[in-house]
Amino acid sequence: MDIRSRDAYDEGHIEGAHHVELAEWAFPERLAELPTDKKIIVICDAGLLAAQVVSGLRLLGYDAAVPKTGINGWTQTPMTEQLAAELQSVRYPVKRVPPEIECTSAPKGAIFGRPDDSEYVLIAAGLREIFSGISTEAINEILHGGNRVAGSINSAGAKNGFIITAAALAYGMCGWTRTPATYLYLKDIQKADNPLV
Repeated sequence: MDIRSRDAYDEGHIEGAHHVELAEWAFPERLAELPTDKKIIVICDAGLLAAQVVSGLRLLGYDAAVPKTGINGWTQTPMTEQLAAELQSVRYPVKRVPPEIECTSAPKGAIFGRPDDSEYVLIAAGLREIFSGISTEAINEILHGGNRVAGSINSAGAKNGFIITAAALAYGMCGWTRTPATYLYLKDIQKADNPLV
């Protein structure tokens, strides 16, 4: 599934890739087009947006993955050069400060990392159960009919007058300062040399 712009897709894409507009990936008709018995690889420019789509797909029960450097990890493009230049030029300061509060150690034997595939299956089953009795019309009425979901906050019209704006830093910590991960990311995109159709 290629979620890049239509122009970028038309200029060249991985053979067999199906173009889906980013804003439409979760539409029921788009989800119905996806195979349930195969791994779905989601492609964007740098892997960032695709990672979000993959998270959603996995929560819906699909087997999905993202190449960590997006199309840049597949082939060299003009954007690859721009991305490499951006990553090599960032050198914002990083401040290392000990925590102000005492932290409790993790339980002995605790393992941290990405959720196991079986956990995604459980999460997807739970979400299906929660949303099985709610129609899209009902959700639309809640969101646009003046009512709101219990416990939700209307960020544009909250009582305290704040408007909440959030953003993600492009390329994560690699977009702020050079780290060992930056070199690994660059290595992946600089060795990419697979064909587009």
